[in-house]
Amino acid sequence: MAKNLKNKMSDKESKVLNKNLQFESLLGEISSEFINVPLESIDAAIESSMKKLVDFFKVDRCHLGKLSSDQSIISIPFFYSRPNLNIPQITEVGEQYLSFVYESIKQDKLISFSKSSELPSNAKKDREVIDKMGIKSLLILPIKIDSVVQYGFSFFTVTKNYNWEKQTINRIIIAANILANVIQRKIALKQIIEEKEWSEAIMEGMPQLTYVMNLEGRLIRWNKNYQDLVGYSAEELKDKYPRDFLSEEHNKKVTEELQKIIEDGKESSVEYDIITKGGKIVPDYYGSGKLVKIGDESFFVGQTIDISEMKQAQRKITSQLEEISALKEVFELNNSYFT
Repeated sequence: MAKNLKNKMSDKESKVLNKNLQFESLLGEISSEFINVPLESIDAAIESSMKKLVDFFKVDRCHLGKLSSDQSIISIPFFYSRPNLNIPQITEVGEQYLSFVYESIKQDKLISFSKSSELPSNAKKDREVIDKMGIKSLLILPIKIDSVVQYGFSFFTVTKNYNWEKQTINRIIIAANILANVIQRKIALKQIIEEKEWSEAIMEGMPQLTYVMNLEGRLIRWNKNYQDLVGYSAEELKDKYPRDFLSEEHNKKVTEELQKIIEDGKESSVEYDIITKGGKIVPDYYGSGKLVKIGDESFFVGQTIDISEMKQAQRKITSQLEEISALKEVFELNNSYFT
């Protein structure tokens, strides 16, 4: 009898070990879906992973919902259902709909039942909705990101009752956290791309010549106005320094101002001419720059404007003043002659 019991225990342990290996293989498949995946393909990869999870755990539907920033509602952008199952789709839950589910997720409380009658008495309204949808068994997991509940992950069945064993729940928690972190990655990537687009739009929208260079003086970024004036392609400008477009005299003036910026951190400005790729000298430009910190590194941000019209206007005014002065002298001379 002891021998038979030992064999039975070995069979059970073997099944557990085999299931663990299968689950680890599943996690490997899911993780591989998200390696180097572009932003626009992340949603499809999440849905593909949810299908794998539904198949592996032999349930009927999977949901992944996200709490709004003020936690007033949980929207459900991701779900997967087995084919040919007529199950109403839930798009969001909150105080007015499935309030027990909503509050449980907010309060970081797991919901697990094999049949709806196991729900507590204060979940009466939720049970009515659940029964109407034909849900037999349900598991809902709150998921924390940075110690704050931000997601709710659920499995449910409509074709059979499901016993949510502790080991099964632990496996589902691991898989759900992977998907939630992928969504966080998607949100972060989207924010980075949007910020970059805003930054580029602002740079391109500026009428000035705008550029960024490191402390060595090498160009890091620039707008099209700058590129068009100097006459170099974007590829060529990657290896250029703004000093490459200045005469020796003007380079010395600009270098002195840059050094002042490094020393006192204040914005500085200087006048100079620009030498284009073809060797043409474009006179009368006025540049200003300041030191900014991005991450742990400092950069110069420069803006240059064409002041040639202002210079021409100044020269015209000077010329007119000289003419007026000369006429005044003539008038005074003539006046003294007649007196």
